[in-house]
Amino acid sequence: MLGIYLLAAIVGAGALVFSLLGGEHDAGHGDAGDVGHDADAGHDAHAAHGGGGEIILGLFRPRNLVFFLAAFGLTGTVLTWLAAPAFGTLMAALAMGAGAMLTTHATFTWLRRSESASDVVSDHAFEGRTARVVLPVESGQRGRVACVLAGQEHYITARLAPGAPAPLVPGREVLILRMAEGVAEVEPFDALELPPSTD
Repeated sequence: MLGIYLLAAIVGAGALVFSLLGGEHDAGHGDAGDVGHDADAGHDAHAAHGGGGEIILGLFRPRNLVFFLAAFGLTGTVLTWLAAPAFGTLMAALAMGAGAMLTTHATFTWLRRSESASDVVSDHAFEGRTARVVLPVESGQRGRVACVLAGQEHYITARLAPGAPAPLVPGREVLILRMAEGVAEVEPFDALELPPSTD
């Protein structure tokens, strides 16, 4: 069993070290400002209100398994070197692994939900604000706009407002007239400019 414990410890601890070293690099690739596209948050909310099967599947994420392997392997290795009984060592290693797995799952689930709750912006907060087209908005086809709110840039799915000219090309400044189910209805900002005075 010592070989199994050592292998689990090496794989688990190695994966943890690798994730810590690569964490800073990966941190810049998130898209927390993306309105209406938080798949993880939606999955967690569904799992929280769904059946036990989805909760169990969420428990067996690769990250949780890595913590299980590290705790299981390290506990088993140390107890084996201390000449503890084989059965007791196995039970203690399994208990430590399961404990680490459950603790990790609970901690990251709480952090993810807290982050999602803090990042949620009301649809109404975008109404009446200007935005910049980043993906073309055409008649009958949705595009994407970027809107700066509270110093953070949010990317929002957009469609043309009724009567708005098309297409709206990337870089065009638009006005968000209203939000409906996370989709912005936009029209060119210059379309609302007043005509020059004739005086």
